Amino acid sequence: MSSRDPRFPAGLILVTLAAGILRFAKLGDVPVALYCDEAFAGYEAWSLLLTGRDSHGRLLPLFFDIFGKGWGEPLYFYLTVPAVLLLDLTAAAARTVAACSGTLCVAMTGLMTRELLRGTLRGSASDVAGVAAAGIMAVSPWAFHFSRIGFQASLLPTALAAGFWLAARAARAQHPAGRMLAGAALALGSALYTYTVSRLALPLLLAGFVLLHRKSPALRGRALIAATLALAALAAPIAVFSLSAQGQQRFSDVSLANREDVASGGAPAMAGAVLRNYVSYFAPGFLLTRGDANPRHSIPGHGMLHPHDVLLGLAGLFAALWLRSAGPLFLVWWVAVSPIAASLTVDPGHAVRSIPMLPGLYALAGLGAAVVWSLFRLPAAGVSARRRRIIPSLILIAFAALAVASVVVYLHDYFVVYPIHSGPAWQYGLKEAYEYAETAGRGHDSVYVTRNEDYPWIHLLFFRRIPPDVYQETGLAGTRYLFDQEVFYRGSGIPGRTNPMFVLKPWETDPRLGSRHVIRYPDGTDAFVIAW
Repeated sequence: MSSRDPRFPAGLILVTLAAGILRFAKLGDVPVALYCDEAFAGYEAWSLLLTGRDSHGRLLPLFFDIFGKGWGEPLYFYLTVPAVLLLDLTAAAARTVAACSGTLCVAMTGLMTRELLRGTLRGSASDVAGVAAAGIMAVSPWAFHFSRIGFQASLLPTALAAGFWLAARAARAQHPAGRMLAGAALALGSALYTYTVSRLALPLLLAGFVLLHRKSPALRGRALIAATLALAALAAPIAVFSLSAQGQQRFSDVSLANREDVASGGAPAMAGAVLRNYVSYFAPGFLLTRGDANPRHSIPGHGMLHPHDVLLGLAGLFAALWLRSAGPLFLVWWVAVSPIAASLTVDPGHAVRSIPMLPGLYALAGLGAAVVWSLFRLPAAGVSARRRRIIPSLILIAFAALAVASVVVYLHDYFVVYPIHSGPAWQYGLKEAYEYAETAGRGHDSVYVTRNEDYPWIHLLFFRRIPPDVYQETGLAGTRYLFDQEVFYRGSGIPGRTNPMFVLKPWETDPRLGSRHVIRYPDGTDAFVIAW
């Protein structure tokens, strides 16, 4: 496949279409329920659509107060506005931006991979690497899983892949490529408005790219200065915000410095904790067998990658170190520095905070696939040589068969098994509880909602479609619902609320209350007990 060979775009388009089908299939039903972060994104987008303000009443904010636990970047919320306009306030709408971004990321990673490897690999090998990287990413657990969840972080890999694709095209030019550099600056600058870890990941990636491509004639002169100024202008609001108390709140909450054993141990303890966290992102358990310990971030019995992803990634690593040219070495740098930001936080092996790794990781696997493919395509002279090729060919066929089997098993477990057993992780039952409370609880003047769920009030706003202008004005004061109550009162405990209904977790039920209705998880275990 030459640079004008139609097989590369055709292959990339087919892979991207397949990725899109997988990412949009049953999007509103799997995962099995809407987690609070997803409901928040959907409701904020609905609020922006109807009022131009967030749920707190701020006009077109640049940052969003997420449950009071930290201020989030705005891009996912604003991009979700058209999805809510088209699909209404639904689970599918809250996840559509992630699915679109995940699909686009497959194409961008393929294009980026080819561009970074052109001029390094012989013949059509860079085209093979690009299609292979996209194909591996399309069905790999890590990329697939986070393309179906309405999390802000899902936008970051796409912005990085698009930005470095354009930057690589500019670096290969024989003269200053102002448009390419401007596009790269815009894409990479937008990455800063996706997810907090970009504030460290992007500077590290840029430093590696510039250092490795410093001899490129295109990365000089006015075009580079203009692109640098554009990127600096986009980064300036983030930099200023990062210096504020609000901008530091989320990292302060999850920083390793908050661990008592680390804080008391000084610099040696901090260095050891960071190193252990860093190593956790390359551990076999995280990559191949267990994945992230949080069941929202991966599915039981599977790692973040398929075994063939890891093997091809290792092949790509060895090839990059052997080739020692700018493009392949940048991919090694990408994978090496991406977990650094996540390593500074309390949770090891955190698949969301290490998500900047994805484009570089799959590009490296694409390089490995291209190298393996090239080795098997070496011409064989003579009958005896061709016979000797039989065994390697059989090995390649067996490898491909095992890879397909791994993908099929994973997709079956994701779409069939995971929805049955992941209910607690996704706060299943809150929607059903509110529906029951609305129909069966009309004679009750108050509804107490358990404190043992993450921010359950956002599900009330989302599923009961409480008008944003009303919530901005009065909050939940005009409803019967009471959240975050330290004590569940009955009788005259709260003036004017004498006949309460209780939405409780099974272990919270009081013998003095009559259990009137039980909402069960898909696996049949009790999710909520509604009593009065």
